[in-house]
Amino acid sequence: MQTQRTSILIPWDFEKPAHTALEQSLNIARLLKLKIFLLYVHEQTGIFSKFFPADQSEDILKHISADLTEIATRFSNESGVKIEALIERGKPHDIILAKAKELNARFIFMGTTNSDENIVGVTTHKVVRSASCPVITAKGTTHYHDGCRNILLPLDLSDETRQKVGWAIEIAKAYHAKIRAISIINSGMDSEARQHLNIQMKQVKNFIDNAKISCQTEFIETENSKDEAIPRMMNYLYQHPEIDLVIIMTQKEIGIVDYFLDSEAQQIIRSAKIPVMSVVPRELGQSSMRAF
Repeated sequence: MQTQRTSILIPWDFEKPAHTALEQSLNIARLLKLKIFLLYVHEQTGIFSKFFPADQSEDILKHISADLTEIATRFSNESGVKIEALIERGKPHDIILAKAKELNARFIFMGTTNSDENIVGVTTHKVVRSASCPVITAKGTTHYHDGCRNILLPLDLSDETRQKVGWAIEIAKAYHAKIRAISIINSGMDSEARQHLNIQMKQVKNFIDNAKISCQTEFIETENSKDEAIPRMMNYLYQHPEIDLVIIMTQKEIGIVDYFLDSEAQQIIRSAKIPVMSVVPRELGQSSMRAF
């Protein structure tokens, strides 16, 4: 029997992107009755650690704890969502991943900066690639719609891509949102592959329709170059501002992302002006409530 996942974990560093991640998590926390944990990780081996004696470091952590507790209390009072502050020591990505498992988190929300649209930070990279639950990344400088109206679901020929569908349905049900499934195909794709993709798209639509969720499907043609896939997706998002979330896998998806967090996938997370949900695929053949 699977343990119920009742929490959201938000890594916290007091920067604007972290605040954005918290703000973005409040709606889904209310709708799904989830508790939020704000996690600050003190990296004892950090570049500045050697300049602070142990007692001074403890004083700093006490101030950080007080500030974090104040933020948790304030947002909790304003939103009605239970929010708890946590402080741990260690390497950020290790602690975040371990804490997500310990708390049996349903989601991890992480803020991302926009200093370089082609690079994802080391901590974000490792958490997104290895987390045991979906990771939702949100940029700290963009205003989002208060809620989720439409979810973009890119699909390809891989078996893993189907595992995103269950998560899209869960979010859509919570928000009464619609799902827009797209496949990007290039002019060099052979007829058999096109037929396979068409069949898969129909299966996905039927599955979503049976869940009583409105689903629109679309094929986007490109020239015979896989390098066009991500720019076309970004352009599609630009042309459809009513889309509030895009869901991708963190492993190979043919035609969308070769290996997650290569330059193309980094561009999705860093360039998309809306939150991006990244899902680590489970081993094929295992039963899952979120696959079909």
